[in-house]
Amino acid sequence: MIAAPPSKPSASRERWLLFGLAALLCATGVFYGYAATRHAAVSDEAVFGRAALAILDGDWSLSHYRVMKPPIVYYLQAAARAVLGDSAFAGRLPGILATLGCLALVFRIGRRWFDAWTGLLAAALLAVSPFAFEYMPVGRTDAVMLFFVLLSVDFLGAGRLGWAGLAYGLAFCTKQQSAFSFPLVMALALLVEAERPAGDGSWPRRIRRVVWTFFKGTLPALAVLLLWSIGEKIPFAWLVNELQNKKYSEGAHLTWTYGRKLAHWLGGLGDFFAYWPLALFAAAAVALVLFSLPRRRAKTWYSRPASAILAIFVCLFVLAHGLRFFTLYLRFLVPLLPWVFLLTAWLPVAAARRWKTAVPAVALLAAAGLLVSGYGLYRDFEAWDRPWPEDDVPRAVRWITTAAPTGAILYTREFGPEVAYANWRTAVESRQLHGQLEKLGEVAAERVGREQFLLLSAADDAAWRDQLQSTLAPLFELQPVAAAGLATARLYRLAMRPGTGVQGEEIAYLDYRELKREPFTCEVLGRLLRQALAGGAADDFRVGFEWQVCEATAQPVILAWQATDFPVGRMRALRAAFYYDTPRVDWAALALPRRWRVDGAREARAEFVISGAELAGYAGRKNKNLDELKMTFEPEGVRITARAKFGPWRIPVSIRGSLALSGNRVLYEPDQARIASVGMPSFLLAYASRLMNPVLEIDLFAWGLRPAGLRLLAAPANALVLVTQGIPE
Repeated sequence: MIAAPPSKPSASRERWLLFGLAALLCATGVFYGYAATRHAAVSDEAVFGRAALAILDGDWSLSHYRVMKPPIVYYLQAAARAVLGDSAFAGRLPGILATLGCLALVFRIGRRWFDAWTGLLAAALLAVSPFAFEYMPVGRTDAVMLFFVLLSVDFLGAGRLGWAGLAYGLAFCTKQQSAFSFPLVMALALLVEAERPAGDGSWPRRIRRVVWTFFKGTLPALAVLLLWSIGEKIPFAWLVNELQNKKYSEGAHLTWTYGRKLAHWLGGLGDFFAYWPLALFAAAAVALVLFSLPRRRAKTWYSRPASAILAIFVCLFVLAHGLRFFTLYLRFLVPLLPWVFLLTAWLPVAAARRWKTAVPAVALLAAAGLLVSGYGLYRDFEAWDRPWPEDDVPRAVRWITTAAPTGAILYTREFGPEVAYANWRTAVESRQLHGQLEKLGEVAAERVGREQFLLLSAADDAAWRDQLQSTLAPLFELQPVAAAGLATARLYRLAMRPGTGVQGEEIAYLDYRELKREPFTCEVLGRLLRQALAGGAADDFRVGFEWQVCEATAQPVILAWQATDFPVGRMRALRAAFYYDTPRVDWAALALPRRWRVDGAREARAEFVISGAELAGYAGRKNKNLDELKMTFEPEGVRITARAKFGPWRIPVSIRGSLALSGNRVLYEPDQARIASVGMPSFLLAYASRLMNPVLEIDLFAWGLRPAGLRLLAAPANALVLVTQGIPE
């Protein structure tokens, strides 16, 4: 243990320390910069990249994007892309710069709370850590969050509580997980306060002053976060979406025992180092600190109490993450990286100061540890530097954009975020099957008439190719696309087999995976149309169908019918009347997946009648915080009544407004609202409007129709009439 505070380094030694830090930052920056250019955006990187592109496209507040994290990283990545252009490197640049900032701050914190050599050695260990390389200099939130936490601790050491609070507030505005570092930051803040003169008041008063000053510092960042969160389509979506994520309620972590999870996290701590002997050395450092709790020797020397605080924090952090709620993502250990490395570095430096004759041996041990860990990082980088299937996603999207300029669908099993990022501003639609490739035939059949492609990794291709051929039969066959020039992934076109649809006076259609051929009559056409209106379900006998005019030919002149009780979007229509003059019908789409598709008509129109109860049910499903929701159509407008759930209470709510048509959406525009008989201010009206809208969203493009107007039917009908007309050619 260190018996006394070390003397201040001489000027020449200080220059060598700063030179070593500068060399470390330069070498690490070059390595991280090269690594950032090797692969396309992956998983969460693609999610953040898509949000950054949305910002650059004009959605400045991300009010139309499903956010999962607080906003700082979104805007940092948008700024990088605005300067450097859209690329995976631009998305990773904030993480690289934040990681380099973490190295510098670890050095500063180590020098202030321990000594300069501890800080430099800890920064070097962080730079060569394979774990840090995997999770920090990437396009995620972890490195930026950790940078602000370290900046907060650095401000604490300088006695600048307000600035420390601001830095911590920025950490929380980057990632919610920064909340787990709050006990550590507060403990270090109180340690600094303990070194102040005792005449500053009693301890309760001093604690209140520390907490209040720190809290005041966080207010600017938290106020901006509050305003940004209120402006989202779903207020506080970064918190709501995270807590409602199925990974917490359905993950494998729920089946693990506490001991098994604890072993998992301890194994993750071992991954901080390249080899287990180094990890055991770090564990010994933590244990040694815990068994020799601090005694302050000088008012400006923090190493002993600081090391105890860090060691206790590391242990409690790991023990807490063994609880049932926490998932198994190893990146959750990122907040421990600097503290584990500071403790690991402090042990040999303290030994060298205690036993002067051991300095060469300790220096040799530290150098050997760095070399061993660096070699482990090199081995990991060799494996990491090989081609990834995700690297082929942008190439596949570019090829499809050229081959199908009018639009296409790209199916994947595991590349959903990557495709959604790569297809920005293209006509390529992304559809991820989430491991359920056996459903590809069913899903593809619903989109007959569009170009469809499938992208698989080499492993998935070998495992699924034969099964997919049988799954897609008899509608489709897989055609390999060699021209795309992919390195490891496989791209297939879903080609439709010939011989379906109307041929002469017969129609060939699919019936329970069996291809049937029958005379093309109004009875057969009506049966297929009824199934199409039922969403392809042959056994939905609630749907009523009646012909008004029928011509069962390949090129009919007039088709007109009425239907009742059929699904429209996410609700059911009471009834509707359809009329087509000389429609160009996609008979293959009707014969195979039971989809009514009209590519154009001389004249087309339809009227859909949807009950107020159905609209209210849809609005209630969207707004889980409302019970007993009812929608009533009155001469003066539309009235909505409900009970808002607020803890154990159910508060009556009454809103009056009107309906307006905006493209394919029906919007509710409230002009008056009361909560428990108290008028609602205008900003809450706008908030309620964002929560409830759209009350109806319906895409009739495939039917050759577009919404054209609305009519309201008051009681006793209490229904909405949606008037549609043909799409101009």
